[in-house]
Amino acid sequence: LAKIVTNEDPRTRLAGFPADVQAAIKAGKVMVGMTREQAIMSIGYPLTSETPSLDSPVWRHWVSSFEEYQLIWGKDGRISEISGDPRVRAQIVYQP
Repeated sequence: LAKIVTNEDPRTRLAGFPADVQAAIKAGKVMVGMTREQAIMSIGYPLTSETPSLDSPVWRHWVSSFEEYQLIWGKDGRISEISGDPRVRAQIVYQP
């Protein structure tokens, strides 16, 4: 339940992020350099059956049943790469 309901207004956290990250979150897209918190705010949690731990170096997500993409995390805790079919990437990667 804690993954869906928060005690704090997320708009307060959102306001503290850089403008491009705020825009990506509002658009429901991801970008290289986002933190785990920012990615979750943007696209939600990964399925626990595919990504059992949020500390995993790769999160698997899907646009649809057949359109997977992966968020690859750097040692700094930020997205270092977004992997997937170019058509899928065009749907989920924020382009300012």
